[in-house]
Amino acid sequence: MSGPKYSKANIRDWQRIRQLERELAAQIEKSKCSQILKDIRQLEKDKKRYCGDPFVSDCERMAEEARKLIPESKTLWKLEETIAAIRAASFLACSTEGNSDTLLQSFRAFQSQIQKLKNNLSLLREFKKLVVAEGTAALQERRLEAFMSADWTDTGEKIDTIPQDLQELYYELLEHLAASDDYEQEKQSIDETIMRVGDTDYKKRQLALRIQAIEVEQNRSQNTIELLEKLQELRGMYALLGWEAKELPASIEEADIAVKEVKTALEQKQASKYVAECIHKIFAEKGYALLEDSIVTNLSGQIEKDYFVFGEDSLINVSMSEKGQMLFEVVGRGTDADMDASRAAQLEAEMRRFCPDYAEIREALKTEYGISLEEERLCAPDRKYAKAVDVVSKREERRVRTEKKRYLND
Repeated sequence: MSGPKYSKANIRDWQRIRQLERELAAQIEKSKCSQILKDIRQLEKDKKRYCGDPFVSDCERMAEEARKLIPESKTLWKLEETIAAIRAASFLACSTEGNSDTLLQSFRAFQSQIQKLKNNLSLLREFKKLVVAEGTAALQERRLEAFMSADWTDTGEKIDTIPQDLQELYYELLEHLAASDDYEQEKQSIDETIMRVGDTDYKKRQLALRIQAIEVEQNRSQNTIELLEKLQELRGMYALLGWEAKELPASIEEADIAVKEVKTALEQKQASKYVAECIHKIFAEKGYALLEDSIVTNLSGQIEKDYFVFGEDSLINVSMSEKGQMLFEVVGRGTDADMDASRAAQLEAEMRRFCPDYAEIREALKTEYGISLEEERLCAPDRKYAKAVDVVSKREERRVRTEKKRYLND
């Protein structure tokens, strides 16, 4: 019976299945590494931009002048320390060699560097304001001409005297915040809710509590790392499926579900590709020529499909979904407008001629490649199934365009 034949292809060879699993794992690993490397390259550009910020050089020049006036300033010392940290970061490098686990560690290290750089620049701006205020106060008291000639803004402000131990706690807290994504907001909150209210002892207790809370939160960062790892794996698999624009999940639970779904989709795609390759081999062995890069024109536009040449004016269409559903059918070349009774009768005869070949193809898939065609629905040859497809090979299309161009040039 060689009317349309519907079935579902299942791979029953466990050795082949395990091999496909290994190949898929290697593909996912390669794609994941590629995605992480892209992210690292972008972080390298960001790092270069932050390390080369001209504001850092401005602060270095200002610090040289400030040392002449307020050499004992705790704030000046913190400003110089922050400048040194930014300069040191420019020499730190992360490895771009190894597997995805190694690259992910490099990515996280780079990410941490960038975040600290951004926050150190924010700290630098804050320290500069404080040093300017201290320097201006010292200038008013000592009236140093050299200091007046520097490019400083004389704010005329007097800063409040802060006890040394309170300053140390405050700066320690800012260092803890250095890797925070919300550094600006966090610092503003501390300045407004702690440093402006209460006596010194109250402020010290509140700062110590905030430091303790941050340390506890940093210990929970493993969840963030785990989510990052899952998202990198997802992005690698999305790339293999062409889903790069797909939105990434926001939680570990959602990521786990997405990983399973995408893994299933990739396994189905890989299995379909394997089945298609095996069918191509069997058809080639039987002498059927593949109409390579064929294009079918229909109402929805142009679709690429595989067709095998069968007789002078007929083709075998073998269609397969990524879930394994298959269709074998004999079709004519041309359009349905050309399908008259004589042509339909001719195609019915071609369907009958394909009957023994289909049985051999099904058996070869099973015995040679471990692929079983199941849930079959076999339709008897009948002219009611006769149809034509307007199909042309890309090679033929290129040949026609070349000949047309040559004709126009003659």
